Amino acid sequence: MKKVILLFLSVLFCSNFNLQAKDFNLKGAVYDKKTNTPLFDVSIFIQDSYTRTATDSSGQFIIPVNEGETLVFSAIGYQLHKKKIKTGEFLKVFLLKDKSYLAKDVIVTAHK
Repeated sequence: MKKVILLFLSVLFCSNFNLQAKDFNLKGAVYDKKTNTPLFDVSIFIQDSYTRTATDSSGQFIIPVNEGETLVFSAIGYQLHKKKIKTGEFLKVFLLKDKSYLAKDVIVTAHK
């Protein structure tokens, strides 16, 4: 029984669970492309990963990444945006409004 437990533990410690440390913490900010205003609560995640974060009230974020990974930026009412990470510099991202999301017609009804 001890051999089975030792074998299990050795396999566990020798396996690669993709729990590698990230190269650096990327800092950045997300803005509306048209108005240049910071966007709050934009969802940011690494493509094909569970690592994610969101922007704060000033549109800023920090996320641990490896060089070469792709970040995906998603916000309600805005187009999805992808950005491949090249360096550890401060990243500025500008999102465009999603025109298909905006209502073209508004119907107002009133009941008495």
